[in-house]
Amino acid sequence: SSDLCGGDCSMGLLTDLYQFTMAYGYWRGGRHREHAIFELFFREPPFQGGFSLYCGLEEALRYLQGFRISNEEVAYLETVLPSTVEKGFFDYLKTVDASEITVSSISEGSDRKST
Repeated sequence: SSDLCGGDCSMGLLTDLYQFTMAYGYWRGGRHREHAIFELFFREPPFQGGFSLYCGLEEALRYLQGFRISNEEVAYLETVLPSTVEKGFFDYLKTVDASEITVSSISEGSDRKST
């Protein structure tokens, strides 16, 4: 569960099925434990704004610290992913957490002016 919703919800499915399909491909290919890098960014301030302010790092870190895919969520995934997905993948999902993730970030409160 996550503090972001008062501890009463799980956000393990806060993604789309494409991500689980890709995760299955990596798992099936034995590449699910390889080091990977992901970036989150945007090129221009949204909504034709003149600047953007960065905030929410603390909440994002709390989300990562509590990230798990619950048994109920795995059971749901078993109903929506193709029947050809191996049971071992669903067992693996029950063990996934964010304990090995390293986060690099600009300082909260940083801004980016439009040029």
